Amino acid sequence: MLISELQSCVQQRGSFNYIHCPEIVELYCGTEMEDNLLNQQYEIIRTERQKMMSGGDFERYIFRTARPYRLEALGEVIMQDKLDAERLAKLIMEVWTDSENPSEALELWRGLFGAFRNCKTFTTSKAALPDKFVVWRGGTADGLSWTLDEKIARWFAKRFGKNEQILHREITRTEAVCYLPDRGEKEVILIK
Repeated sequence: MLISELQSCVQQRGSFNYIHCPEIVELYCGTEMEDNLLNQQYEIIRTERQKMMSGGDFERYIFRTARPYRLEALGEVIMQDKLDAERLAKLIMEVWTDSENPSEALELWRGLFGAFRNCKTFTTSKAALPDKFVVWRGGTADGLSWTLDEKIARWFAKRFGKNEQILHREITRTEAVCYLPDRGEKEVILIK
């Protein structure tokens, strides 16, 4: 039987059940063997995360958290008030790059990027960008994520069977908050 902490994390989505918590996000079938494994896994991860947080290993704490909860974990780290702005800016970039659906917390992301906009980490990331350039976006204009590559914008416009608009605009390097080339998306973050 699942421990009570995990019982409260069982969610039904469609015809499937999931365990959905900061330690574990996965399909749940409810067998006795699975319950025992999940209980053990939960305890191990929970203990590891507690040690990482109390020991100041904040980067590992965030990335030992299940993906949908990493922004929340970043918020917990920020609340510790133990990291300098440059380290936090780097973490913001890493969590954003790892995020699969940042639009669910768009205003929070807008606030984070805005608060750290002048950090050297962000400024350095965009140093290789030209003074003026065109950015593209597949979707609505209110998003933060733009790309230097029209093909990538077209891919995002059609992602998940959608048929979103393709936007483009010319900007200056100073308008960009940061540049994130790590996933091959040539991503430029813009906030209004």
